[in-house]
Amino acid sequence: MQYVFVSYVSENKEEIDRLYKALTSHDIKVWLDQNDIPPGLRWKTEIRRAIQQGLFFIACFSKEYHERDKTYMIEELTIAIDELRQRPADRVWFIPMKLNECEIPDFDIGRGQTLQDLQYVSLYQDWNSGIQRVLDVIQSERSKSTISDNNVRKQYTENKQHAESEVQDYLERSVKAHEEDNLDYTRRNNMGLANWFSTFCSNIQVQNSGIISTRYKNITRRLNTDFWDTTSDTSHSLYVGSYGRNTAIDGFSDLDMIFQLPYAIYKQYDEYEGNGQSALLQAVKRSIAKTYSTTDVGADGQVIEVSFSDNITFEVVPAFINTDDSYTYPDSNDGGSWRVTNPKPEIEAIRTRNNDCNKNLIQLCRMMRAWKGEWNVPMGGLLIDTLAYQFIDDWEYRDKSFFYYD
Repeated sequence: MQYVFVSYVSENKEEIDRLYKALTSHDIKVWLDQNDIPPGLRWKTEIRRAIQQGLFFIACFSKEYHERDKTYMIEELTIAIDELRQRPADRVWFIPMKLNECEIPDFDIGRGQTLQDLQYVSLYQDWNSGIQRVLDVIQSERSKSTISDNNVRKQYTENKQHAESEVQDYLERSVKAHEEDNLDYTRRNNMGLANWFSTFCSNIQVQNSGIISTRYKNITRRLNTDFWDTTSDTSHSLYVGSYGRNTAIDGFSDLDMIFQLPYAIYKQYDEYEGNGQSALLQAVKRSIAKTYSTTDVGADGQVIEVSFSDNITFEVVPAFINTDDSYTYPDSNDGGSWRVTNPKPEIEAIRTRNNDCNKNLIQLCRMMRAWKGEWNVPMGGLLIDTLAYQFIDDWEYRDKSFFYYD
C-alpha cells in the first residue's frame, strides 16, 4: 500500500498527531515509527526500508529540531537525501514542512543544491491552507503514479517486459507448467530470498553520510573563503569517485572530491618558478589545515589527503574547469605537470542507467563491492562499476525487483 513517511522529533508529537489525523482523514496512509514497526524487528532497518519505499517523505522541521543536540531525525534525513538524489528532479518526493518559525537546514542534496532549494510548506502560519497544499501534491503525484503503472502494464503486453506489480501474472503463467505444490514452494522460497536481498542491500549502504556531508561542507566553506571570497559550503565542490557515483558501501575509506579554483590561480602557479603544481597543493593544504588543525592533512602527488580518526580519508583534488566541463588538475610528480579528468559524464551515465533499470545498477555495484571486500578480490572500484554498467544493459531482469536477484 502506498504511504507517506513522516520524519519528526518527539517534542512535536502533538503537531504530528494532528498532521496524522488530517492526512488519514483523506485516505492517505501515514507511516510513523511509533505505529508501524512491529515488536522484535530491527527498527533502523525498518525505518530505512520505509523511507526508500514511501510514496513521499515529509520532513517536519521546527525550533525544537534545531534545539536538539542529537536526534535520529538527522539520520532519517540523510537516508532520504540519498534516495532523493536518485529520483528524477521533476517529480515531488521530499516535502519540507515547518511546524513553527524555524530555518530549513542547508543539507546538500546534490547538483549544487541544498534542502533550502526545495519549496516548503508552512503549517504554523495557516494550518488548513498548508494541509491542502500537501493534499494537492500527494493526489497529483499519485495520479502520475497510476498513469505510469498503466503505461508499464501496456508495455508488458506489447514487449513482454513487466514491472514488479506483475509478479502475480508471472506466477499464474507458471501454474500451467508446474504442479500447484511446486509453485507454492517456489513462490515462498523466492519471496524469502527477495526479502534477504532487500535487507542485505539496505545494510551495506553508507551509514555515516551525515558525518561525511558535514566534513565536505567544512572543507568547501574553508576553500571558498580563502580562494573565492565566499562562505558557501556547496559552491565549487563536487563528489567524485565511488561516492560521487553513489556506488560506495558502508566502511569505505577514501572519499574523493574536486574543488574548482579560479582560473587566475592556474595562471599564477603555471608561471611559478620550479614545481608550481606542488606549490599549489601546499597552498590548498594550508587552507584546509585552518579548519582541521588537529587532523593529519598532507599533500601527496595529485591530492590533499585529510585523514580523520575514524579511518575516512578525504582526497581533495584542486582543479580548474575547462570549456568542455572537464577539469585540469596538478600533478606534482616528476617536476610537476597538469593533467585532465572528466568525471561528470561517468556520474551521469551511472545515474541515467540506474534510473532506467529500476535502481538495480547501483544495488549491483554495491553488492559487487561487498563481494570484493569479503574475498579480497584485486579489482578497482571504477572497474567494478564499469562491468556492472555493461552487464545490466543486457540483463533480462534489469528493471525488476529483488525477487529476481538470485
